[in-house]
Amino acid sequence: MMKKDLFKLRYKIFDENIGHYAYQTLYFAITVEELRRRSSNGYKCNVNIDSKTMSFERTSKAGNKETIDCGNKGTQTNNSPIYQVLPNVIDTLEEMGRLEDFVSLLHCIFNKTITESTALNLILDVGQFYRQSTISNMRYNEESIAFWVTVKKIIQGKGINFFRGYKGEGHLVPADGRLLPIDCRINFAVPSNPILAKETSKYTNDASRPGLLSVTLDTFAKENRDKEVKLSIDGKKLAIGFGEMGDGDLSGFESKPTRKDWIKEEQIT
Repeated sequence: MMKKDLFKLRYKIFDENIGHYAYQTLYFAITVEELRRRSSNGYKCNVNIDSKTMSFERTSKAGNKETIDCGNKGTQTNNSPIYQVLPNVIDTLEEMGRLEDFVSLLHCIFNKTITESTALNLILDVGQFYRQSTISNMRYNEESIAFWVTVKKIIQGKGINFFRGYKGEGHLVPADGRLLPIDCRINFAVPSNPILAKETSKYTNDASRPGLLSVTLDTFAKENRDKEVKLSIDGKKLAIGFGEMGDGDLSGFESKPTRKDWIKEEQIT
């Protein structure tokens, strides 16, 4: 009998250790299918939370009650940390007026609607940041690294500093070198500049020489294998001496007459 097939009951209890209500799960050594069968046969189920037992009774033709003690052979779940903090989380979100949004987010995660979203990865990085014993222990997943490398490329250092926040600015590093995340002020969990520089160098380490960037092209080809890719063309004039019409070679995307049409016309005449 698998534990997942057992009948379980969740109930709310007051946890004196944390001073709040929490949920506990009670398992019984009976399957849901067996409960359904007994109910259809006229049995009434009684659950005693205090003694953690389940019993059944039904009235016989003679008017006597027949009681079947099911007992409690299942194991009880400990109060999970998520159940311990949930009451405070709900209260805080209600004060913020964002409880419905939080519930909607949980549904999206449950339905796997946003499990591949960059935004979800970024907010989870914040959670990962604050559970570290020191900020130097923080590690980022590949998707988050790629996002911040792109942000730095587009809006440079000022944008990175804005997203990062003050972090540990203004704090004296303790003698043991352990700066606590709780002492930092962040907007997002953004990698440090050395990490971003290291990750960016993967795409620019052959940029010191003129010509094609082999590393960048190899990376692009690896990520776009078996795909049709249209390369962007900057529209630079290839031959100024051709005249006013058809000078810019945009591979047929320029205004009529295109350079291709112009050359064909020249060949005919």
